Amino acid sequence: MARCRGMCAVVLLLVLVGAKENEEDCSLVQHSRKSSFEHEEKLKQEGRPASVPLLETAEKRDDGYHFDLFVKAGPGVTITGLPFDRSSDADAPYGCGSGYLKCSCTYTSDGFRMTGYGTQGTMTALDFTCHDVIYSMPGHRPDTCTCNYTAALSYWGKARRFSQECSPKQCYKFEDYPGAPGGHVQDLERFHHPNGGGDAEKVIDWSFSVQAEALGSVVPETPAAVLGGWKPVASGAALSIKQSVTWSSTQTKASAKEVAEAFTAGSKYTFSSTESVEVPEVGKGEATQSVEVSLSSTTSWKNTITETMASTNGGAQEVTCNPAPCPSGTSYQWQTSVEKLGKWGALFDSCFFVCMPNQGQHPKCPFGTCCTGKSSDQCSTCTVQWCSESDPDCPFSDRSFKVAC
Repeated sequence: MARCRGMCAVVLLLVLVGAKENEEDCSLVQHSRKSSFEHEEKLKQEGRPASVPLLETAEKRDDGYHFDLFVKAGPGVTITGLPFDRSSDADAPYGCGSGYLKCSCTYTSDGFRMTGYGTQGTMTALDFTCHDVIYSMPGHRPDTCTCNYTAALSYWGKARRFSQECSPKQCYKFEDYPGAPGGHVQDLERFHHPNGGGDAEKVIDWSFSVQAEALGSVVPETPAAVLGGWKPVASGAALSIKQSVTWSSTQTKASAKEVAEAFTAGSKYTFSSTESVEVPEVGKGEATQSVEVSLSSTTSWKNTITETMASTNGGAQEVTCNPAPCPSGTSYQWQTSVEKLGKWGALFDSCFFVCMPNQGQHPKCPFGTCCTGKSSDQCSTCTVQWCSESDPDCPFSDRSFKVAC
């Protein structure tokens, strides 16, 4: 019985000691979290960027070497890529701890972060790589590049290196990120010291924050090629006709905003006076058998396109139209093709019609310039001179063809 009491006392003592240690560990974690929180609040009060991730102080205390780089994506720049590869030795020749858990390559909506830790005292304390970091910046030339970043810190001589290898070539430039830790480009340049020496501390501990901005020339916005024409759809009595959007490819659809923005300065408008309009071929942008139209006569074209985009939900549905009766004549439906060279193209079939007498008498004017007062002949004459007399295909090149309603 006495022996049992003695053993029980020992067990109780061990339990109490373990509980105290757990309490101290928990207190240490809480203190670390509190310190980190207080540090974040301090940065906010100082006006530092909130998007720069903070390092855990416990990790810094336990490891002798670390490298931390945050690259904020500048205006119009997107940074994506692969996470750190822990399945092989390809990304981390040295350091990063067991299973390479102390190194990472991460991506957020704000940018990219490269973080690694190594053990103090080893000949090569830390050497790891972030592969295939992709920079995209539409509207610039070049507009993309893929980079490998390597950070290496050596114990002997305090040599340190940060390298950027990009293909096909570097498409960005690093700028200062004021208010962030190590937020100046010269700080990162100062870190790179492959021969050692310099101003390295005994325990190398570096944190940097920079901003990536587009490098290279701005690509001029490509104007749209716009072709309008009248398509014969019904003879005599009124029929149900479909309003629709037909895209050149399901992969090249554009939003309503992109379609509206296509009508920029330099866009060319032409009118097909002999045949209906086809779905445009992306990358071609040529209008055959057509007449160039003055910009002042094309405002209504844009309205038909935006109205068709809205009614059909960008082509996701078709709407039924009912043109007015055209006795002894032919109803024509207004069509417009828009092609943003190399990007997208679409054919817009509207719910706007004109009635022309006789079979085969094609409307003489583009939409918005027809004399529509006569219900049986709505587009044999025009309200304005919409094309140049110097163009032989312009009806006004014939002096007998006058503006008349």
